[in-house]
Amino acid sequence: MRPRHHSYDYRPTALALALAAAFPIAGWANPVDPTVSAGQATFQQSGPALTVTNTPGAVIDWRSFSIGQGELTRFVQQSAASQVLNRVTGGDPSQILGSLQSNGQVFLINPNGIAFGPNARVDVAGLVASTLGMTNADFLAGRLNFSADLEPGAVRNEGQLRSIGGGSIYLIAPTIENHGVIQAADGAVVLAAGRTATLVDSNRPDVRVEITAPGDSVLNA
Repeated sequence: MRPRHHSYDYRPTALALALAAAFPIAGWANPVDPTVSAGQATFQQSGPALTVTNTPGAVIDWRSFSIGQGELTRFVQQSAASQVLNRVTGGDPSQILGSLQSNGQVFLINPNGIAFGPNARVDVAGLVASTLGMTNADFLAGRLNFSADLEPGAVRNEGQLRSIGGGSIYLIAPTIENHGVIQAADGAVVLAAGRTATLVDSNRPDVRVEITAPGDSVLNA
């Protein structure tokens, strides 16, 4: 049986506003200083829009990965099954305040924290946003193993996250807060709170997620 349409719609709470202090909304810009460590990718900046064209399985290390309000970052991929791994190597959290688009699947790894602001709009074939680490070898081999050596940050959503074509959305971190809308028609919406996680198969609707989560939390409020 294929899963039904998943939609979560929540209003911000006092706790969400308190967390905003940890992710100050300032002059963020599109992702900067990319280094391609696997596969191939090209980058084109046109005004407030950054277009990344990547081969399947590309891995890109960024010094910073944020999207300012009114800005757009778009990943052009071979197909909906194509995946690109984006890893933040600098010390800043990711603030997604504008639009993130892709016809393929986008992975965003930032141990400093990931926040989708109230005006964030994500339209992709699949999304994995995590503050846990993932090795290039595991990603390239299709082993979706996540773990953290240090204390990872939180993932918070106040925007609209949407997958298309049966794709799934995964938010993975020790602490996850959702105060926005997450939609995955014919796909899965998974909020996995833990310090380790394994996605057994991110391309199947009966995917299993195995987590280790002592004292970790998910808040939908």
